[in-house]
Amino acid sequence: MAFESMCSLLSTLLEECLVSGTSARDAGVTVSMEKVSGEKVFFYKIDGRAGREKLKMIGEGIKICDHLVVYGKENERKEVVCYIEIKGKNVALAEEQILETHKYVKPLAKEEIAKESYQQLVWKVCICLHGSAPQRNQRLEDELIKTFGKENIRIKRDVMLGDFLRR
Repeated sequence: MAFESMCSLLSTLLEECLVSGTSARDAGVTVSMEKVSGEKVFFYKIDGRAGREKLKMIGEGIKICDHLVVYGKENERKEVVCYIEIKGKNVALAEEQILETHKYVKPLAKEEIAKESYQQLVWKVCICLHGSAPQRNQRLEDELIKTFGKENIRIKRDVMLGDFLRR
């Protein structure tokens, strides 16, 4: 059965991972978005037993990011899927977690949602920092840019997602 959208796929698959409201908190950092009329925003906490099982990311050494956020506007096909990772300063580990999660989520979306909807997906990354100067890894940053595009990556201490997801 093909799902109509990423939103419908994840609301079914990750129902028990859905976070109430439009924010997520981890390691003392809150990532949030103020929803405006006509928007749909769903936060899923996937770094846990339920998320790992539903995404088939179980096993020794499999890395997964903290959250998945799906954003869209009512009556529009385009949806934004944003991987969220909250880290102190180890950006390299965050990048690994996001890239590995993407290797599981993207094929799942391609297989499960309608082709027209899949073609409208925009994949984004938000790594939220709460520590001092981050430890960076150029090879991983280059891989993120190659996979998602420079304009679809945010590595900052700023954790308001609205403008980032809307563009």
